[in-house]
Amino acid sequence: MARLWVDGPAPGDVMCPLDEWPKQEVSDLLGEARIPVSERAGVPMVRTAPGGAVVWVAGVRADERFKCTAATRVAYLLRVVDAE
Repeated sequence: MARLWVDGPAPGDVMCPLDEWPKQEVSDLLGEARIPVSERAGVPMVRTAPGGAVVWVAGVRADERFKCTAATRVAYLLRVVDAE
């Protein structure tokens, strides 16, 4: 079974937004999503490993490289729940 890690954005993070190309910096993606700079450090980032490839910028976009295909055998349903 694959493991996933959750942490915050790091400088230089890049991803391939679902159904788009080329790679994009996560900081630009967060700006396009109109997330205030003061809140960006708290956006959960789902990764393949600590400091690894970004699978999903929670609540914003998934990465094209990790989408479900006909070859997919295991899928996880991830959801962001507001603690407030």
